[in-house]
Amino acid sequence: MRKRDMHDNIAYLPTAKNQKKKKNKITWKFKWKPVMILALVGYIVFFAYNQQAQLATLNNEKEILEVQKAKLLEEQSELKAQKELVHQPEFIEQKAREELGLVKPGEKLVIIN
Repeated sequence: MRKRDMHDNIAYLPTAKNQKKKKNKITWKFKWKPVMILALVGYIVFFAYNQQAQLATLNNEKEILEVQKAKLLEEQSELKAQKELVHQPEFIEQKAREELGLVKPGEKLVIIN
């Protein structure tokens, strides 16, 4: 055996000098698992909060659009009623008399200021 191989197999007993060095020297072992778990939890919390904010915004928009829809449906029903009214002969006669100043044969138009 070589000299170096013999020294590798020899166990040295710790001396006071070696023990002091170990006590004074602090070794830090970085643990990746807790850091990765913390990063994953942070990622999940961030995106959950972001989605909740988007959901709240979309719900507000939905409520606004539903109110607009109700107003438009009401306006549509009023316009349909007006459309039916416009086609009636009584309405046509009334508009012809009021806006155009037309009279039936045998009637006289009287304007009062």
